[in-house]
Amino acid sequence: MLVWKTTLFKVAALGLAVAGVFLYLFFAFRNENSPVLKNNSQGAGNFKVLPLSQGFSLLGAQIGDALESGGLKSLPPPEDFRHFDYPKDSFFDYPKNILNVSGKCNDFYKTVLIYGADSDYRQNPEMAKFNEALRCKKGEMFEEKIDLSLLNITEGGYYVIVADQGKEGSWYNPK
Repeated sequence: MLVWKTTLFKVAALGLAVAGVFLYLFFAFRNENSPVLKNNSQGAGNFKVLPLSQGFSLLGAQIGDALESGGLKSLPPPEDFRHFDYPKDSFFDYPKNILNVSGKCNDFYKTVLIYGADSDYRQNPEMAKFNEALRCKKGEMFEEKIDLSLLNITEGGYYVIVADQGKEGSWYNPK
């Protein structure tokens, strides 16, 4: 009789533990302030889903086709874009490791892309270290502060591309 009660107690305790894990996971993914849901570009604050730039929707053979047709090759070379070093160690780079991106909004989104200085976005568009389409109002000024320390990038040189993007389709007019 004692063995039966002990076994029943163990099964009940195990059942409660499993139910507790399921409840935790359910509420963790349901609650937007949960530590499980973090958006690196937004820090530990409110979770907010931002659309990825659709500029990299080309996959596999499509990338090859775009390269052959001159679609990506006709874009400006990486040398034409703004370059920066990470981490910033100059006294004049304050606040440290914050990349300021600004300009006039010409469409529904401003797409911001960050690449390593040794990579060519025209040959490897999927190698972006940061790729977000940020909502802006057409005709108004756009300003975004990107905390590079949240991007999990390594020490080295990088360049940033800021482009326009509509509600649909790829980014265009890279600067």
